[in-house]
Amino acid sequence: MRIEKTERGLGVLAFESREEARAAIERLRLQNRVIHRDLGPDNDYSLNPEAEEAHSWKRAVVDTIIPNHRAILRIVDANWGLLTELEREAVERYRSHLADLEARHVHGRVGLASRRYPSEMDSIYE
Repeated sequence: MRIEKTERGLGVLAFESREEARAAIERLRLQNRVIHRDLGPDNDYSLNPEAEEAHSWKRAVVDTIIPNHRAILRIVDANWGLLTELEREAVERYRSHLADLEARHVHGRVGLASRRYPSEMDSIYE
């Protein structure tokens, strides 16, 4: 009950439909996708870790991407009952991906193999 009150206090809602849940996470997903496309480590600068893009990426991960991932997980967890079994598995891979991002970018743990973003999250609640 205490967790539910906290989630409500954060503005996290349980929705009645998959469409509503999808709409609630869409802007956050889009923002993360654009940042990753524009600044992510798959770009040409990856061969130069001192490039300005590398620094911009690191800032964006901490300032925007991780908070957005956390917000998405709060919404998904509040609407767990709307997920299919396959989507639930994707969410758990997503949760692991986020833990790896935080370990690297927040806690400074380098040299760890990081789990990739599960592409199934792109179609969650569709």
